[in-house]
Amino acid sequence: MTDKVKTVAEIIQTVPDGSHIALGGFAINRCNIVVAHELIRQRKKNLTLSQGVVGLDTDLLVGQGLVSRLIMGGGSLDRFGPVHCVNRARETRSVDAHDYSSLTICFRYLAGALGISFIPAWKRDRPRRTSSVCNVRLPAKIIFS
Repeated sequence: MTDKVKTVAEIIQTVPDGSHIALGGFAINRCNIVVAHELIRQRKKNLTLSQGVVGLDTDLLVGQGLVSRLIMGGGSLDRFGPVHCVNRARETRSVDAHDYSSLTICFRYLAGALGISFIPAWKRDRPRRTSSVCNVRLPAKIIFS
């Protein structure tokens, strides 16, 4: 029987440059710091990150210049302040940032899990108090374990 247990370094070696990585966690809770540190150590480049609420892991990766595209539903470090590297990268346009609600990020993942291309979601325009339907597109490939 083949051993299925691998180190983080072995797993990150299989991630090619330019990959789309979906991170979990919420702000400073349950962040993937070990994975972020290994991506930094192996100098993976041109990454696309998607995360419901970006936190310390995403801030570290953006700060190291490894992220070219960021798909997010908001971000903060809770009581420790804002995500400085993410905010700086957005202001200087060194990262292509796409903002969604945390709910539509979840719908993207759910659509991938269901094998469909999108899930329609209601989009509320706050100033006019009207609603419209928007399609939530997902990445080309999502791997679930």
